[in-house]
Amino acid sequence: MSTGARGLLKFSSPRDPVEPARFVRLRVLEPEGAYWRRGIEAAARYVKEHGDGPLAAPYGFVTPEDWAPAGFSRWGCG
Repeated sequence: MSTGARGLLKFSSPRDPVEPARFVRLRVLEPEGAYWRRGIEAAARYVKEHGDGPLAAPYGFVTPEDWAPAGFSRWGCG
């Protein structure tokens, strides 16, 4: 287990409860390969919707519900 994962999963330390949930979702519930495929799909749709320029999605951008994938965030929530 990586040092970052060890620190994240040390539950005696105070933290935002969303962080361990994101970790479990990304590493256990939705394997990394599937997550990357969804990310590529979301990036392609973002470029299609916002022009052919560079991919510069805002930091907190989450794909709308009518997109596929819906509710995708690069941080693993959604």
